[in-house]
Amino acid sequence: MEQLNSVIDFETAKLLSDKGFELDSYLKIDDVNPKNLNSNFNPKEYQPWYLTLTIAQTIDWIYNKHGIWINVEVSSFNTNTLTNERRIFLDYTIYSPKENIFIHEEDKDKIFNSPKEAYIEAIKYVLTKMI
Repeated sequence: MEQLNSVIDFETAKLLSDKGFELDSYLKIDDVNPKNLNSNFNPKEYQPWYLTLTIAQTIDWIYNKHGIWINVEVSSFNTNTLTNERRIFLDYTIYSPKENIFIHEEDKDKIFNSPKEAYIEAIKYVLTKMI
C-alpha cells in the first residue's frame, strides 16, 4: 500500500524521538535546494533538512521494540437500506499481546481522509497512551 511509504510528520517524529527512536539516520540535508521549506516541519522555521522516516518503518519499530501491532482497515456500512447506499470509512486496530490490550477504533462519525491519516492517529495513540 502506497500510504505505508508516506513520510511521517514532524509531530509524530518528535513523539518517536521522545520514546527512544533514533531519528539521525532518517534526517537528510537538502543539498539541491537548501532554501526549500519542507512540509514535514514547521513552515515558520527554516529547515535545510528533511525527514525520510515512513509510516511502515515507524510501525515496524513499534512492533519490534514494543510488541504492539497497528493495522488500518477500510470498511463500509449501509446508510440507507432502501437505496443500498453505502458509506466507506477507515478504522484502526491496535493489539499488544504482551499487555493483553486490543483497541479497535471504529467511530463512524470520525472521518479519516486517507489511510495515512488513520495510521498517523493510531501511531500517535500508541506513542502517547501505550508506551
